Amino acid sequence: MPIIRLWLAFSYDANFIIKNGTYAPELNGYVRFMGGQKYGFVGLDHATGDITTFHIKTVSELIKNAPSLELGKDEEHATEKQ
Repeated sequence: MPIIRLWLAFSYDANFIIKNGTYAPELNGYVRFMGGQKYGFVGLDHATGDITTFHIKTVSELIKNAPSLELGKDEEHATEKQ
């Protein structure tokens, strides 16, 4: 029974990120801000679109691997103005 509950929580959270997150084409997945420096990430299969992974990514990982999200852009402008 606990495995079923875990799967249901996983499925609900992953689908929430897909529905409410931002698609990152470089990662073939969706991200959604969680708090602090962390984002939820749901990776998708290229052929089927099925969920293949669900985990946490840091802002620094996303800045490096998914530039289309433009996450570091505001910080760069703030640094330039100082």
